[in-house]
Amino acid sequence: MNLPYMALELGAPSAVQAETDQPVNNESPPNGLMVTYEFPARGSKPPVTLKWYEVRRPARDLFEGVTALPGSGSLMIGSKGKMYSPSDYGGSYTLWPTATFKGYRPPKPTLPRVGGAHHREWIDACKGGPRPMSNFDYSGPLTEMVLLGNVAIHVGKRVVWDAEKLRCIDLAAGDAFLRREYRKGWGW
Repeated sequence: MNLPYMALELGAPSAVQAETDQPVNNESPPNGLMVTYEFPARGSKPPVTLKWYEVRRPARDLFEGVTALPGSGSLMIGSKGKMYSPSDYGGSYTLWPTATFKGYRPPKPTLPRVGGAHHREWIDACKGGPRPMSNFDYSGPLTEMVLLGNVAIHVGKRVVWDAEKLRCIDLAAGDAFLRREYRKGWGW
């Protein structure tokens, strides 16, 4: 989910809801699910709805000219078309409808790129090199967003999120998944 999260500067969601194909338990994930994240407007950027699928597949008609649905990737749907990247890191992409984007020339890249593998970037930073792109100030909020999907899966309800207070609004069952009770002497 890094590609849309970074490119659209999403930040914290305002609400998250999950749909599963079976009851949720603590031993294993469901066979299929879809998590819908709602993001508020950010400055001049409009609100965004992001859907994450696991095993459950998006509708085939979202993919132009594709006979077999891909197993991974990011599909971004905008008001003028769609962009599909088979990798969550956006190394390559396809624009649909193809007729609309015939002759399209991409703009000069403005988002930072990782030179090589992100593992190498982390090792270089540990050795005193430059800060990695996925430093904690970026990866922490991204992880928070993803994990809120797990909260929504477990509570089976729409989670309205208060990012400032790091709590679910009017949903104590959701808050129960956010913090744990530590043994005496081991807390924060």
